[in-house]
Amino acid sequence: MSIQWRGLPNRRVIGRQLDAWYGDLEWNKTPYFVILAYHGVDLEPLRLALNQHAGLRCYRELYHGGFIDYGLPLTHPLYPADKPALRDMKRPNFLVDVLHIQPQQLTGFILRLPCGHEMDKVVVFDPQASLIFVMPEDHYYDAETQQLMWSKAFDNMIMSDYLADIRSANKHVFIIKTQQHQLVNTDIQAVLTHLQTLGMNA
Repeated sequence: MSIQWRGLPNRRVIGRQLDAWYGDLEWNKTPYFVILAYHGVDLEPLRLALNQHAGLRCYRELYHGGFIDYGLPLTHPLYPADKPALRDMKRPNFLVDVLHIQPQQLTGFILRLPCGHEMDKVVVFDPQASLIFVMPEDHYYDAETQQLMWSKAFDNMIMSDYLADIRSANKHVFIIKTQQHQLVNTDIQAVLTHLQTLGMNA
């Protein structure tokens, strides 16, 4: 007779998961948020506004392809920014480590879509993840030139497909739309209010 030990409930045990796809996220009970956005939108004003509040912390692109883009002085000592291979060995485990740098804060990060790896699906199905979805503007036909603006049309198609997947998973999502690849102040304030509410209910 063989016994396979799966660890202790709600306790992290390296290498022990019920579902290897989730990695250490399966035991994580710390809420976090993810800003899902297309590649052309400027999110720095939003991120800077969020980081002005003591209860919130928003990293930049933790899953940037070439490096770990923390965008904050507070980084994880085991994951140097210029060593993304350590992160990519197990991306969900890296996220758990980052979330627990300061677990008393509501932590988030930016994930550009498409991202080219599994984290876009992981955050959709993770019950601890709150999603902020940044949609491009609807009009992508230039009336003056009477030509289709292909980059805007492509962004809209990609993000609409992702949004359909999120809704099919019955995941609540907070949606904002850009104007000329920018977020207006009212949208930034709406995101801030939404996240502050999440932080109070955590």
